[in-house]
Amino acid sequence: MAEHYTGVKYSIPDGALERKTVFTVENKAQIRAMKKAGKELSERGLAQGTTGNLSVRTGSKFIITATASDLSRLSDEDFVVVEGFDAESNTLTKAAGLKEPSSETPMHDLVYKTRKDVNAIIHVHDRLLVSEDAIRKLKLPVTEAENAYGTKELAQAVAGLLAKGNAAVAKGHGIVVAGKSIGECTESLVTLRRRAP
Repeated sequence: MAEHYTGVKYSIPDGALERKTVFTVENKAQIRAMKKAGKELSERGLAQGTTGNLSVRTGSKFIITATASDLSRLSDEDFVVVEGFDAESNTLTKAAGLKEPSSETPMHDLVYKTRKDVNAIIHVHDRLLVSEDAIRKLKLPVTEAENAYGTKELAQAVAGLLAKGNAAVAKGHGIVVAGKSIGECTESLVTLRRRAP
């Protein structure tokens, strides 16, 4: 299945990540919604351990879970605000948070750039939803290759599939859902899991 996790694969130049808490009055509602979603996904068996990631768009930025976060018990320190990411060089250019943003930041960034109607994204490594039976029954689009996580190749492949719908499978890796809110994304995943064979 998925390759062994070894940390972020995109570049984080010195000074690109400002180390500070990002839980503020302006984004507390989004962060609380993300915590609730993470807990629900874990309780329903859709997110295990430190796999998976969530993000929410806030204007020209997005809030994403930190790398290797446990979605079942997210704390205020497990969120990073990404203000700039260069897709061509796969480099984080501006962010704030106490930890590094998720290894899948390139994918979230590219989906937001290509889908202006998307305000939230969830990515989980649910074995059932990436099975051939589920992909066939649910008619889920799947990437042609098994791209390594955190790469621009994976970001491009998933963003390409999500240009035409709100759910896609990264072959041999996980499922990604996009929507207008984190609650909508959670509901979509739960519905897909319920319908899966």
